[in-house]
Amino acid sequence: MQRNTLTLATIISLGLTGAAPAWTDGPALSGMFDDVREIPDLPTIDSPAWALISSVDVAEVETAAGWEVRKAFPADLIAAAERPFEVTGYLIPVVPAAEFSQLLLVRDPADCPFCAGGYGTVLEVELARPVRDVAEFFRVKLRGDLVLVHDTDTTQAVRVSGARILE
Repeated sequence: MQRNTLTLATIISLGLTGAAPAWTDGPALSGMFDDVREIPDLPTIDSPAWALISSVDVAEVETAAGWEVRKAFPADLIAAAERPFEVTGYLIPVVPAAEFSQLLLVRDPADCPFCAGGYGTVLEVELARPVRDVAEFFRVKLRGDLVLVHDTDTTQAVRVSGARILE
């Protein structure tokens, strides 16, 4: 079985030239960056809530069976999960739709995982009821239940469920 390896330089050159390498059977990857979202220039939100969300120590560890993710939750974060949690951030819908209840919240638009930006802290949010016609990167304050994610398969450490938009 033959394995083909794409290097970052090859991928970038394909995106720039539109030419497919001789060893591929498929179409060229021209336009592969056409749907990358533009990141608006908005101020980063620094708050105790974001500091708390970011305080989880996450480590990927090799085990006899493969890899697993281990998370250490600080006592302050565990206590925050026992009461309603408020956080302000920039809203990113997970699915493009006029009405949605699943979203991501970021403290800086450059942290948008669907954009060509960096990868900072991203908070998954499930709203108690759907919202309509809210623009991407709209600044919102919400309150919901902070849920600690204990699985060993992902690096996701927290999420918010049953959230309501306050402002």
